[in-house]
Amino acid sequence: MRLKDEQKFEAIIRATLELTHEKGLAGIKMSELARKAGIATGSLYTYFEDKQDILLSVDREVRSRGAAYLMQASTDDEESYEGRVKTYVGQYADFVSANREAILFIDLLQRSPFMTERSYQDTVDQYRFTLELVEEGQNAGLIREGDPEEMVHVIDSIIKMLIDHRQTHLKGAYNEEVRNRCKEYVWAVLKK
Repeated sequence: MRLKDEQKFEAIIRATLELTHEKGLAGIKMSELARKAGIATGSLYTYFEDKQDILLSVDREVRSRGAAYLMQASTDDEESYEGRVKTYVGQYADFVSANREAILFIDLLQRSPFMTERSYQDTVDQYRFTLELVEEGQNAGLIREGDPEEMVHVIDSIIKMLIDHRQTHLKGAYNEEVRNRCKEYVWAVLKK
């Protein structure tokens, strides 16, 4: 992508996340998205076929950034399995807290008619390292048995709900205490 195109795509991502936060996925209109992104409506159709194509493209980009963030924070191979899981959970909690609009967008899209099986499979592929971490623990007998994908969803849900409860309902800030609580709760659920 050329720089100008990258800047437009960044503006489209930001506008999509903001409108989703304000109106939900169904409330996003192409003309309003274009206006918020500072581009002509016709330009949207230069880059995307339709609303679903925009939503799925934004989803891929947001998830890609999340996966890259989590992978850069890789754990020390010398660390215990429990330590590596807790390091991962802490990093994921940091990402969730810092990217609330993106997380809301992803969660809404997953449950919408815009989501496709292909997009879901892309998500699984992007977060393969998380599945591998769960499978490693199961194979070593360190964590409970079960479908690894379901276990990843359990990890995801605990972190998101704890942070959401803290920030939305208690109006509290995300801090080290919340981060540590995420790590402890996830480990308590996973361990045998």
